[in-house]
Parts: sequence; structure tokens; C-alpha cells
Amino acid sequence: MIENNLISLQVEKEIKSLFKSYLELLEQIQVDHDAMLTKIDPETAIKINYLNKSKHDNLRKLILDRSNDSIRNILTFLDYFDFQINKEKVENAAKQRRLYSKTILSPPVII
Repeated sequence: MIENNLISLQVEKEIKSLFKSYLELLEQIQVDHDAMLTKIDPETAIKINYLNKSKHDNLRKLILDRSNDSIRNILTFLDYFDFQINKEKVENAAKQRRLYSKTILSPPVII
């Protein structure tokens, strides 16, 4: 059914988006960590570097593995169902142009 395929594609897209944001957070943590290490002497930095390349790569792999596991598990579960498109709701959403809307909330930036 086309409806099932659409749902599966959307679920997969959203899960990938979620886990991509986790990878972006990991990268930001790495940048912040590296910046802090530059503020101390090199010997101490080496001793306290808890987020080295090996640890970073391992965390990245875990995020990707869990993403793939989540996608696989949810898509397997969705196979138990047959979905129908509610054409009236789709038409109403299209009229209001709100099929896919994103709201980005962020704290005020102080400069």
C-alpha cells in the first residue's frame, strides 16, 4: 500500500533527523572540550582528555548503530498495520499549508 510506504519513509526520515542532531551535539561537545583543553598546559591536557579520538569515534558509532536499530525496529512494527490516508485532513492541511511545519525555539542571543 502506498500509505504504508509513505509512513515508513516519513518515520525513517524523522529518526535519521533526530539522530543526526545527536551527532551534531556530539561534534559541538567535542569542539567545546577541545577548546577547554587549550586553556591548560599540554601535559595536563593529555592526562585529562576524556574525549579523545577513540572515545569520540566509539560514541559516533553507537549513535549510528542505535539509529539504524530504531529504524529497523519501528519499520518492522509498522509492517503489522495497514494505513489509509484521510484525504479530507490532507486537503485541509494543504489548504492551510501546514503539512510539514517546523518551529525553531531558541533562547534570546545576548551580544
